[in-house]
Amino acid sequence: MSGKIVWLASYPKSGNTWFRAFLTNLLREDEGPADINWLGGSLIASSRYILDDAAGFESSNLLLDEVDDLRPALYEKISDEAEETVFTKVHDAYTFLPDGRPLLSVDATLGAIYLLRNPLDIAPSFANHSSCGIDEIIADMNNVKNAFCATPNNLPNQLRQHLLNWSGHVLSWVDAPNIKVHVVRYEDMKQKPLETFYGAVRFAGLERTEEEVVSAIKNSSFEYLKKQEEEEGFCEKGAKCASFFRRGEVGSWKGVLSDEQVVRIVRKHGIVMRRFGYISDEENNDNVLPARDSNARRAVKSRKYSLYGLTVSSPFQCPELVPAKGRNKDITIKFGEIEENRYDWNIEGLCYKAAQEKFFLSVKGIAKYLVTGGSEIIIEKHGNTEDDAVRLFLYDTVIAAALMQRGLLPLHGSVAVRNGKGIAFLGSSSVGKSIIAAALNERSCSVLSDTLCVVDFHRRPMVYPGYPFLMLWRGGAKILGLELQGRKPVRKGLMKYYFPLDGSFHNQAVPLEKIYLLNSHNREEYTFTPVNGSDKLFALQDYIYKETLVRSMGFENIQFQKCVKTARHTVIKRINYHNDKRRLGKLIDFLEKDFL
Repeated sequence: MSGKIVWLASYPKSGNTWFRAFLTNLLREDEGPADINWLGGSLIASSRYILDDAAGFESSNLLLDEVDDLRPALYEKISDEAEETVFTKVHDAYTFLPDGRPLLSVDATLGAIYLLRNPLDIAPSFANHSSCGIDEIIADMNNVKNAFCATPNNLPNQLRQHLLNWSGHVLSWVDAPNIKVHVVRYEDMKQKPLETFYGAVRFAGLERTEEEVVSAIKNSSFEYLKKQEEEEGFCEKGAKCASFFRRGEVGSWKGVLSDEQVVRIVRKHGIVMRRFGYISDEENNDNVLPARDSNARRAVKSRKYSLYGLTVSSPFQCPELVPAKGRNKDITIKFGEIEENRYDWNIEGLCYKAAQEKFFLSVKGIAKYLVTGGSEIIIEKHGNTEDDAVRLFLYDTVIAAALMQRGLLPLHGSVAVRNGKGIAFLGSSSVGKSIIAAALNERSCSVLSDTLCVVDFHRRPMVYPGYPFLMLWRGGAKILGLELQGRKPVRKGLMKYYFPLDGSFHNQAVPLEKIYLLNSHNREEYTFTPVNGSDKLFALQDYIYKETLVRSMGFENIQFQKCVKTARHTVIKRINYHNDKRRLGKLIDFLEKDFL
């Protein structure tokens, strides 16, 4: 090998940017830490701009395979024109073109530093970076055909990058023929930094003293990189993710991944994980899993439950709900086969269909639901699906559809009670409705409902008690200081838990006095904006739960009248607050000053 390129290769979120920051600090002559927005110590192999500049035309006019065909020559040109070692970041696996040439030319290569990380820690970090679910990331990590920037529908600023699956990516590099590869484990960068970084420096042929390496390590510490991003931003951060430098911890997967997610990763990649010390030869899939919840399900004899002022009869136990007495049944739930094609639907969504006083929902692998006339819900379970999963979707959209069919107004929000009056907090998903209700419950209020604020009008707007629990994600519970051990997840595999309200659940309807419209942003200011006149009506309509269903089931006029009456008799304010939930205490202080 006579090339001048040292590839800084890794699967995404394995420490590549951290290592590049170290390298930039090591190679620069100026004192003090390097700017993370100018990591001049390395190129990026997938940069479209580099290819366009070298080719003399827009590579966007080429097909993806035609671009790949040019890449070996691009790297040979970079190597030939370089006067010294060129460190180049690359996320591509080490693959070959149809004619047998390596995509990353051997003739351009001096060697490769391969940055390796436990795939269990990669999954949540990659999900954060990509602003998508962990299950989606695991599917990508297990997909041998996975590639970055491979869509023909738009023009990314990076070239297509063949990732393969995680194991395939690792083996393609560490066992690559005809090139020298030095493996650097992310965990060793954290736990024995001097030995690890200095070893990589020596491999790359850089003559640096131990003191210089120590200084570069200090100036590129993960904590410093994170701090610099918070203060100055980072140009390589994904548009939708909160931060590029997330946690940087070893073993953080234990507090994030579900048992099922861990098993999916270990079963697929266990051989390679064992090879690099992420699980031992003695370990099997079970004992690399987090501790499982061993609490037995609470036995409940009653099959009738009180919900939003109604009595619901169920064929299965709903241990989370409040048992109801008497023979009255407002809504009957039963099992049965559902023939949804019998009906003429006004609207068909991805997973639902709706018509006059009818609503159908199909959740693949869990159940089908049919709601008719606001009085009957038929459930067709899928196979041996656990009741927990069936109930979760029942408690959400299905019950909301039944409430709409009964002429009630379901708004997307939670309701707290103080001095016998209801205070509603309306907002979109993840804006903080549940965590606000939980925080107020710890201070000055009881809780009437979470997720749904159900309104009816009897001379004044009344709100009705919903579920006697809060549903909080792991992160929200942590912010509130709530213990998760022994808590029941809303569904196996979700890091979302039931928190029973017990004595702080308000089980009687109350007048609705105030409504706060939640508007989070990333500024420091906390302000109230009164909503007046017709704007009150429009605001309420914006927060009708699944408003599309209202129209499709023919309840527009009823819901409009309910919104008009509610707007006339309530105070409505928009509250603007910082979206960092760690500042929850400041938000609650601000709210309490307004309504206490």
